[in-house]
Amino acid sequence: MDVLTFSTERHAPPDRAESWQKFICDMIHNVAVKRFSPADFSAQISARRQGDVSCAAFRSRPHDLAGRGERASDAGGAGYLLSWQLAGKAYITQGDTRIVLHPGELAVIDGRLPMQISFPDDVSRIVAKLPVRSIESRLPDIRRSHAFALRPSGPFSEVLLSYLKELASGTQDFTRDEVNLLADNICNLLKITSRQGGVASAAPRDLQREAVLNYIRRRAGDPALSLDVAAGQLNMSTRLVQKLLQEVETSFTGLLTRERLALAAQLLAAQRGASVADVAFSAGFNDVSHFNHLFKRHHGMTPSEYRAGV
Repeated sequence: MDVLTFSTERHAPPDRAESWQKFICDMIHNVAVKRFSPADFSAQISARRQGDVSCAAFRSRPHDLAGRGERASDAGGAGYLLSWQLAGKAYITQGDTRIVLHPGELAVIDGRLPMQISFPDDVSRIVAKLPVRSIESRLPDIRRSHAFALRPSGPFSEVLLSYLKELASGTQDFTRDEVNLLADNICNLLKITSRQGGVASAAPRDLQREAVLNYIRRRAGDPALSLDVAAGQLNMSTRLVQKLLQEVETSFTGLLTRERLALAAQLLAAQRGASVADVAFSAGFNDVSHFNHLFKRHHGMTPSEYRAGV
């Protein structure tokens, strides 16, 4: 498997973001490029991809990336994304998780879920896509959290970074079996590094909160979902559910609304033949006018305008 390279300098300025987006989608993950300067946007990348494993090293001018999550047709293919920040900052949002990644830090996020990543300054980083089973078998807590960040330290972190650099832009050619072996070794090193970096098992209260968050995310499209229903299904009191959410500065209603709006955005992009009303009802809203108002307030545009721009 050879290393592929790409530079936006080969393209006219108006076409650079689109060509950059296409290369990232082909090699790493399906995303949309947002908030960039058409006049001076530039980026360079080297990458390899083999089956469910890929790795890329890139540097670019400021821009945002939006991933809308995995489609049913490629279930499991999105994998987990390991990002090692080399220069600049990355602001990552996925559900209620907010991560600010500084140089020398790494994050692992669930590529199957929608995400927003912002690079406000020039940035350099390495990103690897790794199979779900490889990550979850070594880091089972990520099934609940879906994401974590840490600052790697110690000798194994240096080995991990060298593996990522070699896979992304090294000169050695690899067979399919060798790539899979490298991915397994990266996951093993990540497990060791995460322990040394202080990623510990969650406390019981944290696990309770994750249970609440995950339940609301899974059931957001159910128009009958309420605080009483959620508390009953989770064997918690409504007071405890409210307290757990208050501790992360949200509420049941606020979180449910955000999850429904996120689901609606996914459906608008994926089901282009569905009417806005159908999307609203499928996302758990029972009032189309109220949905339109909330969607415009949250996204800054109407559902129809959002769909046209995706």
